[in-house]
Amino acid sequence: MEERSFSIAELVIYIWKRKFSVLIASSLFAVVVFIHDIGVSDYYKSTVTFAPVDSGGGISIDNAGSFGGIASLAGIGIAGRNSDVSANIATLKSRLFLMEYIKEDNLLEEIMSRDCGFYRNFLNCTNQNGETPSLLEAYEKMADEIIGISEDKKTGLMTLSITWKDAEFAAYAANRIVKKANAFIKAKTVSQTNDSIKFLNDQVAQTSEVRIKELLYGLIEKELKKVKLTSVNDEFAFKIIDPALPPLKKNGPRRLARIITGFVLGFVLSCFVIFLKKAAFLVEKFQGKK
Repeated sequence: MEERSFSIAELVIYIWKRKFSVLIASSLFAVVVFIHDIGVSDYYKSTVTFAPVDSGGGISIDNAGSFGGIASLAGIGIAGRNSDVSANIATLKSRLFLMEYIKEDNLLEEIMSRDCGFYRNFLNCTNQNGETPSLLEAYEKMADEIIGISEDKKTGLMTLSITWKDAEFAAYAANRIVKKANAFIKAKTVSQTNDSIKFLNDQVAQTSEVRIKELLYGLIEKELKKVKLTSVNDEFAFKIIDPALPPLKKNGPRRLARIITGFVLGFVLSCFVIFLKKAAFLVEKFQGKK
């Protein structure tokens, strides 16, 4: 036990004698982190809260047995069986929608060069192959680093956050994405409903049975009402509860904490290297005595 205590004390003295080397190594790690953080712009996080809206529009269960097959062929859902909410949420998160948003708002270059920061004037912000980035690459970067979508299972409310180097744009983009999702889903719904109406009109022209025609006219009337209601509703899929506002404080990077972490890491690693050297010296000394 005494030998162990002596060895530990000896190691501490050994490290203390090399304190300037430890200090230099720790400082170098901190400087490296500082230089890296110069190239990282400040970024802000803005969040919008919204509620998914069940647009409905399917036929009722009571009537499903009468003409559910024709309704299914026409692309009309069955009310109570499948909700549009899940599909709308999936659309908001989809690659197709977000890629279209990036393209329409000309964000490809901004997204792919957002981390150039201080070095932006000295670096050509291209992809790893030196080529102009694609929409798919921009989408992947946006999904991984910029946009965040979450849902509260208890309340059903959703939040969409945008992390960006400009506070004003972060709030603007968060609100705009929800609004564009509403417009995107609304346009898709109107198009599908018009296709359904066309199909049903074709079926009316092809049948001579009065009962079937009445059922088809009922479906057509329901789809026409759906088109009218959809067209006048700007918040067709998502109703904004709390719009995003420009944040007053930055979300990161936390430079001081990172520099301190770098210093501590340098200290630990340098002490570990000194320990290994001391251990190797003691082993060599022990073998020499043998």
